[in-house]
Amino acid sequence: MVRALVPGLLCWIFSLYVCNAAYSQTGPGERLMPSCGPGDVKFEVHPSKKDPEHEPSADKAVLYVLESFTKPIFEMRDVTMRVGVDGRWVGAVRMNYFIRVVLPAGEHHLCIQWQSAFKTYTQKGAFAEFDSSANQQYYFRIRLLYPGGLQLEPLNSDEAQFLFSHHKYRLAVSRARNHSHGSGPSWR
Repeated sequence: MVRALVPGLLCWIFSLYVCNAAYSQTGPGERLMPSCGPGDVKFEVHPSKKDPEHEPSADKAVLYVLESFTKPIFEMRDVTMRVGVDGRWVGAVRMNYFIRVVLPAGEHHLCIQWQSAFKTYTQKGAFAEFDSSANQQYYFRIRLLYPGGLQLEPLNSDEAQFLFSHHKYRLAVSRARNHSHGSGPSWR
């Protein structure tokens, strides 16, 4: 039975590759949306060796973005999501990782974009706009929807604390590759 599935699977993978090349509309360096960073910046995600700080500073807000993903049996990879704020990439997360970003108070635009070698997936994104206040924390969860969709949802502090206490989330440390356009926010 497995031998019968292999040719069909190979044909499907090849068709994804061909369709990806034929219908790609985002060129190198182009942005999916103004709230995202340049399209050619890729990230490597690793666990942090230090514990995150949970208290915001007196004049800043803290944004937490976590990827909540349970792999289906057929999923072979960990999906990496780039996180952009106000038009610049601030890092990336992957399965059961989170990122912590310190922001000035004010209006912010959040972008989540799937990082993949396939343009079909890199054109998938989710977006949110929020107003932050000094000395406050904000939480968003990324959910993967099959087949290939994304959802970005705000969490209240109780939901976030529940997720952090019942799952083994790790602070993500992400390093940009193809760093030709810069990825750090100007307010850092």
